[in-house]
Amino acid sequence: MSVLKNRLGAGSYMGWASAAFLSWAVLSLAASEWLAPSGRIGLRELNVIISSLGAGLGVVFYGLSARRLKDLNMPPWLVKVLAFPLLALILMPYLLLVSGPQEENAYGVAPPSSGILKIFGAVVLLFLAINLSFAAMLSYYKARSLLRTSQVAQNSEFLSAGARLDVQYA
Repeated sequence: MSVLKNRLGAGSYMGWASAAFLSWAVLSLAASEWLAPSGRIGLRELNVIISSLGAGLGVVFYGLSARRLKDLNMPPWLVKVLAFPLLALILMPYLLLVSGPQEENAYGVAPPSSGILKIFGAVVLLFLAINLSFAAMLSYYKARSLLRTSQVAQNSEFLSAGARLDVQYA
């Protein structure tokens, strides 16, 4: 049976989803705090990087959530409900905390139970992911604001230089 077709337990789901969000946050912080302020990338490139990272996170999260729904003996297409924030807010605690049946279900054999160490690690990763994701979003908005301000300044300098040329030739 393929790895993507297996069921995914609550502890593993929390750990893998947290690791994915943590990766997104670290890479987003690097782009917003290191690449953008140093002038290595502009506003357009920053937006492309953040959007691409978000799309990659969405693909990973979609696959993990579909496997988790299988563990709960629910059809994997229900993962589409997570696209609606209010419904996702209701469903996420269920996906993170409720154990699936220990016997085989329509989607395969039960995953091994998570040990206390695995659950502790997943919870620590979850809190790190939440905090770093928040920091990454704030950093992105700050970098966007700075890049927009610098673009406006460059455009106004360009326009004022053009006006001076018009005055010279008039």
